Amino acid sequence: MKRAAALGGMIALILACSSTTSTPGSPLPCAIENVLGAHCRTCHGATPSFGAPMSLVSYEDLHAKAKSAPSRSVYELVGERIHDEAHPMPQPPNHRLSALETATLDNWVAAGAPAPLKSEVCKSPSYDGGAIPGLSCKPDVSVRPISPWAMPQEQSDVYVCYGVDIPALPNQQAIAFAPHIDNTKIVHHVLLYEAQSSRPITPGLCPLGVGQAKLVYGWAPGGGPFELPPEAGYKMAGADGVAHYVVQVHYNNLAGLAEEEDTSGFDLCTTTTPRPNDADVIAFGSMSFTIPAHGALDITCDYPIPKSVTDMHVISAFPHMHQLGTTIATTASGQSGNLDLGAVNNWSFTNQLWSPMSATVHGGDVIHTRCAWNNPTSADVSFGEFTQDEMCYSFTMYWPATDAFHLWALPAARSTCVPTPH
Repeated sequence: MKRAAALGGMIALILACSSTTSTPGSPLPCAIENVLGAHCRTCHGATPSFGAPMSLVSYEDLHAKAKSAPSRSVYELVGERIHDEAHPMPQPPNHRLSALETATLDNWVAAGAPAPLKSEVCKSPSYDGGAIPGLSCKPDVSVRPISPWAMPQEQSDVYVCYGVDIPALPNQQAIAFAPHIDNTKIVHHVLLYEAQSSRPITPGLCPLGVGQAKLVYGWAPGGGPFELPPEAGYKMAGADGVAHYVVQVHYNNLAGLAEEEDTSGFDLCTTTTPRPNDADVIAFGSMSFTIPAHGALDITCDYPIPKSVTDMHVISAFPHMHQLGTTIATTASGQSGNLDLGAVNNWSFTNQLWSPMSATVHGGDVIHTRCAWNNPTSADVSFGEFTQDEMCYSFTMYWPATDAFHLWALPAARSTCVPTPH
């Protein structure tokens, strides 16, 4: 009887906990994250759902106090509830935790639910899906957020980042990328970066450029998977033997939708049979222009490839503009002759693709990027990160990677633009 009363009290305490949305916080130890992520987050996510009273996403969530019992922490209740035979968690018809999972939580709770070690690296879960159309390989690594991003209803445009660390062998390369787009109602575009160190694994607001991170791949509406040619791959392991990836998602909620969440990311094919060249991505175009209200702008921006650069073998291009764009085209002139490096003459914001190509650009060649826009609005529009702003980027994938472009946007930032002659 006493045990039944105690169990009833535990349930009451859980139901009395604050039913608020979790804000991004500190990560949990990898082993704890794996258990909660696999069995509890359907209800106890960043935004509690299906009647769940609290989030079980961050370290702060688990150490929060129940409002009706300030002496009790959420992690203590979790530790008790997984042993509650009358009202178990996870709830039926879900499967109970395995003996190993139960012991993992028991040991963590008994130790006072400590934070993870600063050196701890969580391996991204292996891809467990089937073949992906457009790829000859099957992905073996998934890059996903540790918890969903909850889109604020009152915000129309936000940039959100999360980091994933993947232990990698010295010779391991990423050779294909498949975008995993979760919530198409709010996702504007998604970029994959490589960083020098770990970034927070909980999704949170971040700047457009993601600091010194190197751009690896990107998705926008209309895009799909991409597989590199056999000559090249992206080196994964850094000096610490870990691939530090950062995913940046641009969310657009102009419709003011409520209670929208997203877990967009990427699936990767990797190989430990090294390919002879490391790949890289840079952006040609411009970051300095203004389209007049009720007017148009048509510019061509030139960037000379440093003479110190060896031959650049261009394997793909991804032109990118926003909703006012009409034309974007990139060419090269010089020692290479006149090369087409990707053009879209009738720009469509909803159809943005990586276009495979095979071209060689030499040091000293000049890259020309033309961008044209029509602006029917009553306000000038300039370069910017939000949907109502505009862009002029031609993302270009090439090999071999060179230190001459230590920032992916360097060519666009240093280009010289003039009106396009007609």
